[in-house]
Amino acid sequence: MSVYTLSFYAAQSVMWLTLCLLVIFAYFRVDDLLFDIAFWITYVARWRKMRHYAPFTIARLHERPQARIAIFVACWHESEVIDRMVDFAMHSIDYDRFDLLVGVYPNDEATVRKAHELERKFHRVHAVINDLAGPTTKAQNLNCVYRAMKRIEGDDPFEIIVIQDTEDVIHPLSLRVYNHLLPERQMVQIPVFPLEREWNAWVAWTYADEFSKNHSKDMLLRERLGAFVPSAGVGTAIARSALEAVAESSNDLFPEGALTEDYQFALRLHERGLKTIFVSLRLSPQGRGSAATAAAYVATREYFPDTFGAAVRQKSRWVAGIALQSWTEIGWRGDAATLYALYRDRKSLVANLVAFLGYIVLAAGGILALTHAIDPQFFAPRLGNARWIWILLEFVLAGTLIELLQTACFVAWVYGPLQGVLSLLRAPLAAIINGVATTRAIQTFVNAAVRRQPLRWAKTTHAFPSEQALAAFRAKATFETESD
Repeated sequence: MSVYTLSFYAAQSVMWLTLCLLVIFAYFRVDDLLFDIAFWITYVARWRKMRHYAPFTIARLHERPQARIAIFVACWHESEVIDRMVDFAMHSIDYDRFDLLVGVYPNDEATVRKAHELERKFHRVHAVINDLAGPTTKAQNLNCVYRAMKRIEGDDPFEIIVIQDTEDVIHPLSLRVYNHLLPERQMVQIPVFPLEREWNAWVAWTYADEFSKNHSKDMLLRERLGAFVPSAGVGTAIARSALEAVAESSNDLFPEGALTEDYQFALRLHERGLKTIFVSLRLSPQGRGSAATAAAYVATREYFPDTFGAAVRQKSRWVAGIALQSWTEIGWRGDAATLYALYRDRKSLVANLVAFLGYIVLAAGGILALTHAIDPQFFAPRLGNARWIWILLEFVLAGTLIELLQTACFVAWVYGPLQGVLSLLRAPLAAIINGVATTRAIQTFVNAAVRRQPLRWAKTTHAFPSEQALAAFRAKATFETESD
């Protein structure tokens, strides 16, 4: 078979793949467009309503009597960061009645040693040694911490439980926000915004692009539609009464085999009719209309992976837990809003793969077209002249451009105009990372199912900001707020 014949079959394959992808892309663009229209309608309506109210102030947060709060932190090989994380939290949090419970494993001697040092240094820090050798799952670790909390609290029970990770920079006002909103609501989730990196740390910045859009748009609309608001696993506060209402048993809060225990817990909370809220509060000393920065939000901040491999490992766990494991264990249940939210979460299985495949097809088509330009005997892909094909292509391109521009606006909203523009250039990298991660998640899930083995908690290497970065964060975190 000659190379020219091979080029013919390759060109035909690219053409048919392109047509199939166009149809799938068009479907997703319609779904996204309807979601966007709903968001902007509700956003404008809320903006018109809220402008008649006084800005939300720190004084209001200080008016509420302080409930006792327990902060849970699960650790596995975190000796490099846990002391700095806890030290910053204990010195910066603007709240008096809280304890920090650090869950460690007996076979992680370095982290156990650091936890005990912190326990001696701060009377409100408690080292909780796991019943099992690590690693297990984050859910099992948190369950062990919960059981220890019952022994620690004595006659002064904890009323609010907050979930954080070892790499988190906890906002000084976050506990006051939780205290203000609970127990009228049973779960409060604040945004998670990655800490700023150098402008060319492209992998890390793709997280900022995604979280800016998800936590400035998607989560807000889900709440307003009456769908369940998933926990982000950090920056989540839960009323003690609600926590125990959905506990797996009297001593276990989370399903211990779950990779994304936070997601499943939030869904069970919603199924019982308990109220959850996603809160976006922005600090603004100049009043309404002033420029915002990521540090200005009452949000959990942290460093996310800055290498391709680390990002793929982390995101593959998210996809496996949210889109695959929850599908098999929870299925499809709930009201229309909840079913739509589940669909939005699980469609990432197809959307990520289609976007990834789209870039591969685009690259293959470009190579074939270039080869044809050099030697006309080689075949190049041709979509044909059918009007419906070009209408579909124009619609997909327009819809994709709208999505990219919206993402850029949300990134600029949080991180400034430069990063908003750069998010457009990072979009292909994000699609490739998500595509590879989804492929890995499917492979891992299928292998575990075939071998009848549990899915494992994939460890992410964590980093905590330097003292200089923390000082910059403190300088930007002001103490007068306005509600978005």
